[in-house]
Amino acid sequence: MLCAAFSIFLPFIFTGLSAIFITIYVLSRKDRMLRVFNVKHIGAVLLFFLLILIVPACYKRWYSVLAGVVFILIFIFFLYARTVMTKQLLNWIIDLSCIMSGVNFLVAIIQKIVIRKDGYRPDACFFNPNYYGMIIEFVIIMCVFKILTSKKKQWFYIATIAVNAVALLVCDSQSAIPAVICAIMLMLLLTKHYKIAITFVALAVGGILLIILLPLNIFPRFGIVDVSSTVRMEIWTAAIHGIMKHPIFGQGVLTYAFIYEPYNGYPTTHAHSIFLDPILSFGIVGTALLVIFLVPIYKKVIKDYVFSRNGKIPILIIALTIAVFVHGATDLTILWLQTAMLFLIPLACSNIDENKLQEVSL
Repeated sequence: MLCAAFSIFLPFIFTGLSAIFITIYVLSRKDRMLRVFNVKHIGAVLLFFLLILIVPACYKRWYSVLAGVVFILIFIFFLYARTVMTKQLLNWIIDLSCIMSGVNFLVAIIQKIVIRKDGYRPDACFFNPNYYGMIIEFVIIMCVFKILTSKKKQWFYIATIAVNAVALLVCDSQSAIPAVICAIMLMLLLTKHYKIAITFVALAVGGILLIILLPLNIFPRFGIVDVSSTVRMEIWTAAIHGIMKHPIFGQGVLTYAFIYEPYNGYPTTHAHSIFLDPILSFGIVGTALLVIFLVPIYKKVIKDYVFSRNGKIPILIIALTIAVFVHGATDLTILWLQTAMLFLIPLACSNIDENKLQEVSL
């Protein structure tokens, strides 16, 4: 798992290779495969796999079929992670993520210096700056989580937050900012740091007002928010038309890239909305299958938080999930190999207590 986590911060081809290796490792032995696929509603998962391969094949959209294969690799990575994650391993992965985010920051700075183009946004080792922004977002949230729940290495996490805050300015991923703010606010509330939460909200609001009212030019693209909003409306309108035409099964992963033109939509790969794209791509049936699988996982996470089980990990999972939904309201950066895998590692920790029970039984 450490190698897979390390690969997330390298160019995506290495992340893909690690996901392929894990899939081969899981499927190469029957006992291992049975353990990994021993989850609630595995039937829904397998039906979902078939749907995201067969539906786009019917439309002869082989790019969507390939994207579906990648989606399956990510899913198997998550199922495998659920069987091996421990609290100590999560701590190591968080620290590794902090270190590698510093390396990515150096790469981004070099890109910014070398590539002298107006409006250029560095992406470090990621596919585009928005994916880099989500990675930064996750690292900052994990660091805040460690600061709130442990007294060890706090200066290390504070320094990592500072580095990644600058990196967020450099890559200019605007959708990541409200996601980080909401996630931190939620963590402060869940850890009962109410006074700090009030102070944080005041500082966040004050900072946003400064950016809006003063010509600070901290985020160069902030001045074209109206243009971005218009583009989003074009994308969402086209996506809604696509949903209405194929509501049951969708048309496969990244459907938007194939259907925007007839509806005068903006040319891009996905619907830039976590609320629209699943229904557009997977239809009502595929989305329902995903929900059937995820509901028990999140039900357990919430119960673990309420009854103080599994340490503080449920707080991190809830915060990261809120960040994904806030960010996903305007961009679907979670639909990518590196961002998805980094998010799924903490989510896989929802199964830690079951792993311990299995170890005892063995």
